[in-house]
Amino acid sequence: MAIRATYIHSTMPKSMSTNVNWYPPCPDPSLTMGLLPHCDRPFLTVLSQGDVSGLQAKHRGRLFGIHLDLI
Repeated sequence: MAIRATYIHSTMPKSMSTNVNWYPPCPDPSLTMGLLPHCDRPFLTVLSQGDVSGLQAKHRGRLFGIHLDLI
């Protein structure tokens, strides 16, 4: 990559935290509301997605569905 060796260190905040959320599946999907459109801006996002798709990304004004291979 064409970045300085110190780039990542220089852009990171002086302190960091980790936030982990896990929500069990709802037994009655008709009761779920989902999330409003939002943007996650952390350095790293780890997403564990089950068999229901729904992750989308917008790039240059176009919305794309994201398919993740389950591991």
